[in-house]
Amino acid sequence: MNADIYREVQEAYGLKSAQFDCLGGYEDNVFVSEEDDVVIKFLDASRHSLEQLQQEVDWMQLMDRNGVHVPRSVLSKNDKAIERITGIEPCFYVTVTERIKATASKSFLNDSVLIERWGRTLGKMHAISKQHADWHSSYAPWDYDHCHRNFILTADQDVQSIWISYQDQLQALPKTKDTFGVVHHDLHHENLLLQNDDLYVLDFGDLRNSWYVYDIAIAVHTALENNRFRQFEEEHSYKLRFTETFLRGYERETLLIEESRALLPFFLKYRLVYSYMYFQHTLTDAKKLEVAQILNDMKNRIVTGGTTDS
Repeated sequence: MNADIYREVQEAYGLKSAQFDCLGGYEDNVFVSEEDDVVIKFLDASRHSLEQLQQEVDWMQLMDRNGVHVPRSVLSKNDKAIERITGIEPCFYVTVTERIKATASKSFLNDSVLIERWGRTLGKMHAISKQHADWHSSYAPWDYDHCHRNFILTADQDVQSIWISYQDQLQALPKTKDTFGVVHHDLHHENLLLQNDDLYVLDFGDLRNSWYVYDIAIAVHTALENNRFRQFEEEHSYKLRFTETFLRGYERETLLIEESRALLPFFLKYRLVYSYMYFQHTLTDAKKLEVAQILNDMKNRIVTGGTTDS
């Protein structure tokens, strides 16, 4: 990013300042304007479509209308939630949202009250998704990464066959209105913010159709990964406690049928494989070297049939 891009965003959205500070994001593409109290997200127009970004905005607005707290869009001078910044290479799509004045906290991983609220929030999101099944067909399919991102091209040979096996098993799973629909696909603890006792959900950039229980598995997987390397008994106890508390909150909003609940161990194993494939596909060679130990540990668990808590 450079000053010219910041000034274009300032002009497009009528901001007071073109001084933006990086907040982070997977690609260090999320910024804050302290003076305007807004968050600015930059997305490379060569890798993101306007249609997908508009779907993200639409889904966030749907959540907001139905009682899920999300950052609200700040419209540009053209009354748009998304602007394309042109004349500079690469071109970017830009979204601006209100700033939620809180920080992500690891308390979500250990505080039973927050874990239950996390689960209840996801349950509410799934309940809304079930009520709007007519929206589902326009969102990305469950196998988007397999068919469109070509994850397999960057995978290790000994992981490729495991990945393909999971894709075949997933293809055979039933997809009903109670088990399958549009999901967040990345609701880990760092995408939750607590402000004035309101729980906000962030980052809807991975929206797609998938199994609701997989969305649950993503949350559980992240919590377990953040609690690895304890004694096995302690890790196992944490897994049971976290999952039970999370699902108690979840089922205050929508039912998780027994057939779906039984698939949770399968989806926990799949999430480990997915995460490894995602990192191999998206990380630079330099970054892979930095996290080589983590990637090797993940690969070992995948190849030996281990899970998140093994």
